[in-house]
Amino acid sequence: MSPQEQQLQKLLDLKRDLENDLERLSRDADESEQELAASLSYDDRVAGLAALAQDRELDLSLEEKVRMLLDRVNAAITEINDGTYGTCKSCGKPISRERLEFLPYAERCVECKRRQEMK
Repeated sequence: MSPQEQQLQKLLDLKRDLENDLERLSRDADESEQELAASLSYDDRVAGLAALAQDRELDLSLEEKVRMLLDRVNAAITEINDGTYGTCKSCGKPISRERLEFLPYAERCVECKRRQEMK
């Protein structure tokens, strides 16, 4: 298996895992809401609903981060298929193999990523 095929397989595995994570997050949130509604008395529901709202906000934030990562993974898969994978989106130079091994959906080389983070 070529290095590019290995990267593609790594990305496809990561995509599957992220999609499973999204499904689990959604299912867990629904179950939590149902359990809370069934278990609390009327007087406790106000406090329970506040706690649920806070938990749901955290879940939504986590879902958003997972979706963003999934978008990056999908973009990297597309780049492999169209032959542009491993090219820095800022400077156009190749992204190091080590960086892509560690972060297969990297969009920028280390130098450009540092510059971006310093802004």
